[in-house]
Amino acid sequence: MQMKNFEAHKAVDPEKFAETFKETGSIKEAMLAAGYAESSAARGRHKLSQECLSALVDRGIKLGRKYSAEDRRDWVRGKLLQNSVEGKDTAVKSLELLGKDKEVGLFTPDSQVGVIILQAPPDLNVHAAIQEPPQLGEPTDVDGN
Repeated sequence: MQMKNFEAHKAVDPEKFAETFKETGSIKEAMLAAGYAESSAARGRHKLSQECLSALVDRGIKLGRKYSAEDRRDWVRGKLLQNSVEGKDTAVKSLELLGKDKEVGLFTPDSQVGVIILQAPPDLNVHAAIQEPPQLGEPTDVDGN
């Protein structure tokens, strides 16, 4: 019986993962640099260790803090304009979600439409107004005759 020669399981390096991901933006490349096997790296973030996943989340948090709401608002508008000019629909869902962020507030109405009466004035007779429509004056022609 022939025994297969397996390489000893290497520990992954979360710092190397974070550094490479910051440079390349590629999860696969960062996983390979951190010591993951090719097969694990091919599966992407589903195979990340908790430490590497935390590094990825930390990067997202830092990125979110780096740009002000005004910068994000301008970026969404600019990217949507670019998509329109180029006739493309790239990253539309991401742009929509970013634009709906409470701080960005691009896709929320400036004011609410409609009137809600919390308490009607005591002299308002709503029931009479509904049952008896207002009386209109006699029709007149354009000259008022």
